[in-house]
Amino acid sequence: MVQLSDLFRNLDLPAEFYLLGQLPPTRIPWQPPDPVPANEGDPGGLWDTRVIAVMCRYLTSGYPVLVGTTDHAFVICGWERQPNSNMITFIRHDDQRGPYLPVGNVFDDIDPATGYRYGPWRTLHVPLPSKLWLPPEPAERIGGIALEAASTAVVPLLSVVGEGGAAVEDLASLIASNRLALRTYAVSSNRFKANLAERGFDEATISRYRLARFPRFVWVVEAVDRELRHRGQPAVIGEALVDPTSSEHDPQLLALRIHGALWLKPGASPPVFLGSTPVTSGGIGLM
Repeated sequence: MVQLSDLFRNLDLPAEFYLLGQLPPTRIPWQPPDPVPANEGDPGGLWDTRVIAVMCRYLTSGYPVLVGTTDHAFVICGWERQPNSNMITFIRHDDQRGPYLPVGNVFDDIDPATGYRYGPWRTLHVPLPSKLWLPPEPAERIGGIALEAASTAVVPLLSVVGEGGAAVEDLASLIASNRLALRTYAVSSNRFKANLAERGFDEATISRYRLARFPRFVWVVEAVDRELRHRGQPAVIGEALVDPTSSEHDPQLLALRIHGALWLKPGASPPVFLGSTPVTSGGIGLM
């Protein structure tokens, strides 16, 4: 796999590298604890469930993932959610077996059409744009924690500023009922701004986002209501934008929006209260 890393570097496509069994945690307090092997010495491809979230972050950004096993490599180029469930099927391109092949079970990878056994996954390589320096895991951590804290602070203020209406559930309530999901992806800031109207944002929020100065790319961490998603309705109730040029030891928030409260300088200025209607996701592919 060192050769693959060198190849990407020579092609001027720096690749993020992951080793299964040592995948980075997001360290968000309400998420499940990190997985551990059933037996000491088991390869990570048999038990490291974090691989699913890692791949989804990149695929939702539009970046394919090169997977390495002991003696083979193939590309995961997409994923789909099974109807009425949270189960995900990945889509594989294998130069030896064909394109658009479903992956039945990441942890027992057998081609359902031929019975070919791939063996445990070992590594992931993700070629990325040169300006996308921050990995998605620290972006999701700071974004998720900031969204929950802002939600807790904002909900009591909504009736004061006239945005109360029906009772608003804070993110802590959604977490308690297992309804909160985080959807993290990278996108160019121009594309993020251009797609706001078709995603259902109100005009005031669109105007403020479009006037904001962002770097070339942003990491977006969306707060998703699983119940709304299950009904097929717009389900994004807020998002945090994270600077991809900041350090993974100190990732920086660029903007934060939850329950209609928008901060364009989180921590440095108070929010403005705008439209709070849920919107569709800006990531690639269905939610």
